[in-house]
Amino acid sequence: MQHQLTAVPCHLITGFLGSGKTTLIQHLLKQKPEQQTWAVLSNEFGEIGLDASILKAQNTSNVAIKEVPGGCLCCAAGVPFQVALIALLKQAKPQRLLIEPTGLGHPLQIKKRLQELANLGSITIANSLALIDARLLADQRYREHENFAAQLHIADKIIASKTDLYQDSDRQALAQYLEQLKLNHKPLLFSQHGGLALDELITPVTQPSHSISFSPISKQQLTIGLETTTAHLDPNANICTLGWSFPANQRFNQQALVDLINSLELLRCKALLQVEHHSLLINHVNGAGTLQLLAPSETNRIEIISTQALDKHSLQQQLTACSINTR
Repeated sequence: MQHQLTAVPCHLITGFLGSGKTTLIQHLLKQKPEQQTWAVLSNEFGEIGLDASILKAQNTSNVAIKEVPGGCLCCAAGVPFQVALIALLKQAKPQRLLIEPTGLGHPLQIKKRLQELANLGSITIANSLALIDARLLADQRYREHENFAAQLHIADKIIASKTDLYQDSDRQALAQYLEQLKLNHKPLLFSQHGGLALDELITPVTQPSHSISFSPISKQQLTIGLETTTAHLDPNANICTLGWSFPANQRFNQQALVDLINSLELLRCKALLQVEHHSLLINHVNGAGTLQLLAPSETNRIEIISTQALDKHSLQQQLTACSINTR
């Protein structure tokens, strides 16, 4: 007797660089019903994927995690994304699926690809969340970037993240920005340290949806190499992405790493590197960041994003010099 496959609820969780998507997903997974199996498909813009390793380091049971590094889900990695998603559904047979695209991806195209899969009956489109760090609204590069706005437009709920770091002016800027985009009707939730009640993810939005029109999204120019990716954040600001994967047994000096990262003008740095007795999780955004010590793992990866040209060979030498066994 054949059993009909049940379409898996799929949640798209978007947010620009450093908005806290991975941290939010970590908190949601901790609230997952113990008997259920969930799946997470993540995508990093650079070639050295990290989010899957970070999520796996949390040791959450009954969670299948898969990563598609390089490009974004809708363009350069479009076919690998579809293959990875179908394989993940078949292998894990999850009761719920979370998708975390890169902050530089085209939200509308990602949503279209998911709708195509929904039409085939393998998934259903459930609540989508868009994270926004209101402090970034002071930066014109973010405020006027069409993908930044599009993430909010397609979301069912908007999550203001890292609110413990806000000033009153940040909250005012957020209210004005949402009013400017005519998004006042969308539920707006405030989150500290990635916290969000599970009900906010799984409970459907009951208010009427509003029709949305978008101007055509300009096509990003992508050049993807073995370990580097280049694109455009906006017409006047190039993005340079570099990533490295080091041997699993290599150990780094924590203070030397922090000093090096602080000395660079970076848009984003994410790393999971092995220091003495621990794994060090580094989250660095626009000159500020957090450090978290985790249990030792086999992962030694770092990804950096800058609006300036970076010398990969020089940076690799500087990173190697941070090794404990290097003089």
